[in-house]
Amino acid sequence: MNVHAVDERGVDRESSDPRFRVFFFTPPLEGRSFAVEVFETTDADVLEVIAWAREDVIRRPFAVGLVGDGWGQSEVGITWIYGGDPNESSRRRPEWVERTLEEGAR
Repeated sequence: MNVHAVDERGVDRESSDPRFRVFFFTPPLEGRSFAVEVFETTDADVLEVIAWAREDVIRRPFAVGLVGDGWGQSEVGITWIYGGDPNESSRRRPEWVERTLEEGAR
């Protein structure tokens, strides 16, 4: 982790109404990708969303992304804030994605 001070005036826009997407992953069969079930949340902060996802009765690994509009014409972008896409190749997958997958498997 890298940390450095920044000027608080360096924000161009902000929102107090975030949308998050929760991605639940079902571990793959041999040679396949993770199956994914996705839910979009509103009217909640990130801690509430993570708490909700942890209550998953199946105990699937999950990831949470902040939804960002305006990445291009009619595109929706995701900024991973908890976990990430396990279908990315292992070489490109950050270590913290692996940790969230392990946590979900417990």
